[in-house]
Amino acid sequence: MNRPIGYAARVDICGSTGMTKVKAGFRRTALSRDTHGLAYQKPEPFPRELAVLIVKKACRMAERFENQAIDQMTRDARGALQRGTDPATIVRQLDL
Repeated sequence: MNRPIGYAARVDICGSTGMTKVKAGFRRTALSRDTHGLAYQKPEPFPRELAVLIVKKACRMAERFENQAIDQMTRDARGALQRGTDPATIVRQLDL
């Protein structure tokens, strides 16, 4: 008998609009019997508000990291250009 053993929420972010969709559902199942003779209890659903807050924080963190990465790569490229490095070499070294 397949029984769910984990409950997960899936959060979709709709591009730059910032709209979020949270879908809750079972992701994993087990074929074994109850553990230690305990009856199966359906897990509580993941709170939608918490999922949205987590997604928003992750987006802010990703944007901050992206800005830092752009600044660092720009500084590195400018320094290499000032040292006389060929732009094609910089592209290859930065894996652009």
